[in-house]
Amino acid sequence: MSAPLRVLFVCHYLHHVVGGAEIIARKVVEGLGAAGWSVDSAVLGGPDPVPVNRSLEWRLPFGLRAGSLRGKQFAIYAGSLGIDASAARQILRGVGGVRYDLVVVHDTVSAGAGVRVARALGVPMVCFVYEPLPRLSPVQHGVGGPMLRVLTARANAVIRDAVSHARHRIAASRDTQRRLEAFAPGPPSTVVYNSAPEPARHHGRGEGLLFVGRLSREKGFDLLLEAWRRCPNRPVLSIASLDGPMAGEARAVAASLPGLRLLPPVPPSGMAEVDARHQVVVAPSAWPDPLPGAVLEARAFGRALLVSRLGGIPEIVEGYRPVRLVDVESGTGKAVQELAEAMGDLDAWATSTPDPIAEKAFRSRHSLRTQMDGILGVLGAQLRSR
Repeated sequence: MSAPLRVLFVCHYLHHVVGGAEIIARKVVEGLGAAGWSVDSAVLGGPDPVPVNRSLEWRLPFGLRAGSLRGKQFAIYAGSLGIDASAARQILRGVGGVRYDLVVVHDTVSAGAGVRVARALGVPMVCFVYEPLPRLSPVQHGVGGPMLRVLTARANAVIRDAVSHARHRIAASRDTQRRLEAFAPGPPSTVVYNSAPEPARHHGRGEGLLFVGRLSREKGFDLLLEAWRRCPNRPVLSIASLDGPMAGEARAVAASLPGLRLLPPVPPSGMAEVDARHQVVVAPSAWPDPLPGAVLEARAFGRALLVSRLGGIPEIVEGYRPVRLVDVESGTGKAVQELAEAMGDLDAWATSTPDPIAEKAFRSRHSLRTQMDGILGVLGAQLRSR
């Protein structure tokens, strides 16, 4: 009997444990296992250095079965960029001469280490791309200074080399795919959308606005606050996060103006209930967000959407009726004006009834089955070609 095909799955701690993407990673690994492939894992980064070959069951929610590593997982502390050559060396020491057929890198943060490992093992690499490339410097949003610009340039150089040498790339949206192919042309790419949660059944349309996300300029929070201040008949605005550089400003506005509510932290399992209490979810992102989960969930839960016409957001709202798209690329003044006008006349657009045909297409495009079929189709083709 032939030996099982073995996949080395490389991911970054912050993207999977903190960012919540461990659900997707678990499904990918389970799908590979169901197809008869043996999977090992390498987790880059984390809040503290983690020694090689230490069990990560306590910190890594998905328990991977590592085949020849006898159920052990190993992690590499690679720093916030995850691009150090030392990370690749530690992975190679951890695998200890095991033969692999494919390296799968689940995020561009880990791409630098992943491509070095793939080259050393002499196997192809598939890379997931969940961010717009080239990576944008925080300086472009008024954060940080020259050192961050230098680090961003260095990260982009490493990422370009890595994704250019991948056998195949999986992009989170058509917009992300377009940016990827302009940034690093060459290898083929496939769009695989993230899955949306099952539609929640709630009565009533809710009241007011809800912002979910990091309180920062790249998420458009400054535009939202200014537009809300200017709106003469402003609705209640709830903030479901106090994370980010503008958290202090949010607290100051909440203390001085009625109608701004700061909600306690909400776990992912509680978002359906929070969404249901509000009429409109607002996401005026000023950077090309590939496929923001807050927008994806809000549509799945039937909430009206006030969002930017940028990144992968227009793809989420294709065919959706209760939506208002805002132009954030033509200047702050225009964006603020469009946001304020939409807030001031919610009944004109936010009460529209979703089209059943469009919603059926949305649920099919963003189903877990469609997502897993897309991912496993790409990985399976690479493994079969070995």
